[in-house]
This record gives sequence, C-alpha cells and structure tokens, in this order.
Amino acid sequence: MNFDRERDDRVRRAAFEWLQRQVSGEGEVEHDVVNRGFRHEGRQIALVDKPGILIPRGMKLPLTIRTSPRGPYQNKLGIDKQLRYRYAGTDPQMWVNVALRTAMEERVSLIYFHGIENWRYIALWPVYVIGDSPEDLTFTIACEHAAFVDKVLEYEDEGW
Repeated sequence: MNFDRERDDRVRRAAFEWLQRQVSGEGEVEHDVVNRGFRHEGRQIALVDKPGILIPRGMKLPLTIRTSPRGPYQNKLGIDKQLRYRYAGTDPQMWVNVALRTAMEERVSLIYFHGIENWRYIALWPVYVIGDSPEDLTFTIACEHAAFVDKVLEYEDEGW
C-alpha cells in the first residue's frame, strides 16, 4: 500500500480535534468512547485496539499508544515529562516497533492513553517519539507540552 502523508496528517488532526471534544476537564476519557472512535472521510476510526500501538487501516504511522494500569509493560512517565515506553515484545524489528521508530524519524505527533481505574484513560496529546533504545527495548516519548501530564504523574504516585 502506498503511503499518503497528507491523508495520514488529516486523520491525525481529525483525531486530535475529536478527542478534544471527548475528554473531561481532568483529561479523562472512557475506554468505550475511544474504542468506538469517530468517523472520518466515510470510515470509522477507533483510537485503541488490543495492542498498545495503534496504526489505523490506511495509515502508515501510529496514531495512538497506550498503557494499561495492570499491563505487562512497565511504561513510566517521569518527572522530566518523558515517557519510557516499552517495545512490543523483544524484537526491535517487530513491525509496530519499526512503525514507532519511523514516527520518530518523520516527527509525527501521537496520542498517548494512560490507563487508569475503571476502564478509563488520561489522554495526552500531542506527544512525540524522541528516542529509541534497542538495548533497553524502550522508546522515549516527549509529553512536556501535552495537557494533563501532572494528572498522569498523580496516578503513578498512587500506584496506578
């Protein structure tokens, strides 16, 4: 499939605009809402799926990443407002890891969903992949300008 960067960017902008209308004043959004997603150019686009890295059909690059509160990966947002986001699996060449690396190279913005209790997320956007550490199986995601970062840090302090 050919990559249409302009189309990819249109979907990304539409997702950001839609999400802005969905989040609460605390940055929270229900899982069902982002799982259903929104309509764009005649297609339904969900913002989460079983894997933590979502590349909607027709897009080349990831649109969202997420962390589940009790998931297998030890993703951590630090006080430096950078997220240490674990690779999917242990293979740096797995397709979703390659896609996140490409997002870094292309400097595209993403949405990060940080799972909290009762099937809710705190949504952070835009976030950017700024580092790749294959030896640690970790990407570094910059969240410093995203709203609601402090809310995520509060939940992490509470053990979520």
